[in-house]
Amino acid sequence: MTVAQDPATVWYHSHIHERTAEQVYFGLAGGIHVTDGQDDVRSLPSTYGVDDLKLVLQDRRFDGSGRMVYDPSTMDVMHGFAENRMLVNGQADATAVVPWGWCVCACSMVRTPVFLVQPWTVNPSKVP
Repeated sequence: MTVAQDPATVWYHSHIHERTAEQVYFGLAGGIHVTDGQDDVRSLPSTYGVDDLKLVLQDRRFDGSGRMVYDPSTMDVMHGFAENRMLVNGQADATAVVPWGWCVCACSMVRTPVFLVQPWTVNPSKVP
């Protein structure tokens, strides 16, 4: 199959009427890296897990039993979720050691952006 799209990092998700947000919240979504085979020529990261690490950051609310809860209030719908846990690629308390020169931006509508340009251990669940 030929993909007629410029290189990009994009995401996919469900489009079931009136269920999209809930299904994305519970994980029915993901990232896709579309390439034209020229990443090395452009000096872009190209070795997955070494210099190319895709991170999906998600705010999630968990109840006292550890179950993920989807019950958005009117303010959540209007302004975005400010949940009690941050997931990285679907995992709680995930960490990654990033090499020198990487710039990691962890942000959402309600969390403070974090920019790192030197080696750090990144744990977005600890971001203020």
